[in-house]
Amino acid sequence: MSRQRQTLIILIILLGALGMLGYFAYQHYKTFEIGYRRQGGKIGWLFGGQNNGSTSGGSGSIGSGSTSTGSTGGTGGSGSTDSSTSGTTGGQEQNQSIQNLSSLFGQGTIIYTNNQYGFDFALPSDWQGYSIVNSQWQGYAVSGSQGDVTTSAGPQILIRNPHWTQARPYQDIPIMVFTLAQWDEIIRGIFHIGAAPVNPMMLGYSARYVFALPARYNYAFPLGWQEVEQILQNKPLAPISPVIFDALPAESQLLLCAGIPNNSVMVLPETTRLFINLPKDVFPDKNNNLKFTAVAASGNAQANWISNAGPYGEAFGALQPGDSSQSIDCWSYYYELDGTGELDLTATGAPVSGVPGMNYFVKFLVQAH
Repeated sequence: MSRQRQTLIILIILLGALGMLGYFAYQHYKTFEIGYRRQGGKIGWLFGGQNNGSTSGGSGSIGSGSTSTGSTGGTGGSGSTDSSTSGTTGGQEQNQSIQNLSSLFGQGTIIYTNNQYGFDFALPSDWQGYSIVNSQWQGYAVSGSQGDVTTSAGPQILIRNPHWTQARPYQDIPIMVFTLAQWDEIIRGIFHIGAAPVNPMMLGYSARYVFALPARYNYAFPLGWQEVEQILQNKPLAPISPVIFDALPAESQLLLCAGIPNNSVMVLPETTRLFINLPKDVFPDKNNNLKFTAVAASGNAQANWISNAGPYGEAFGALQPGDSSQSIDCWSYYYELDGTGELDLTATGAPVSGVPGMNYFVKFLVQAH
């Protein structure tokens, strides 16, 4: 073989390898972009995260067990596998949630019902024989000495493709379950899950729980990941007992808005930037909702509005619920706390739609670095 022909073959091989590398790089970018877009184009670390400070109280953990109705099928996997029977369409709807989902994928749509946490999930007919694997998500402190310590935990339910085997694993559909307090904390950056700089994507919520999709859940691109993406685009999850955001108690609305919990005490370093989120119907006056009062004897702390996160009251922290069909209406203000000392934040809400108003109070203790 001539030297020129050998050189040509080597160049062809190198170009092919570069093409494959480019393809995989694009696919990983696509997954990150999907997660970024589902978060409404917002990444927590873009502005130093949400309210990542020391807050009194904690979100704790919730149990990981699950009582569900599913179809037998699948093999193995981590966690405990729960298999039973599932209803399909055909007049067997048990509640309004199932009625709304029963034709999502046409005739033969399968409904997985989780009674423990209160949600239904629609699947195409070719998922007949799916199985349920119960696992758990772990939340870790964002920084400091507890960076590798689990500070929060909860159930993660995997809906497993009926074609899944140990030799040929297919993409699962993972559903994380958060209490409202846990959801509030992860969005505010009190703890994180995994290494991706994108929070879980909300799929829906009830009066007690938020159901979410893990960030970059399909990063390895296993078999069937494209089909799972298509299923999720149809908004297949609905709470068994649907709730209207404006009809929830003010405290619950505040948590779903990723607001700092009422009567909190936050210890923060000076020059901290943070989002302050409030539910719109409870606090309807965007321009006059917030009042900061400096405790003069404690120092020279002050709060200054920062414009680069969006208009006043409409900052990037006004999170929408990703691909969920349930709306969440929030104001969001982006502030910087400068100087040192105590700042007291107050806001007075009015009763709306029979929901009692809220006298909102947060104490900020701003300390030198």
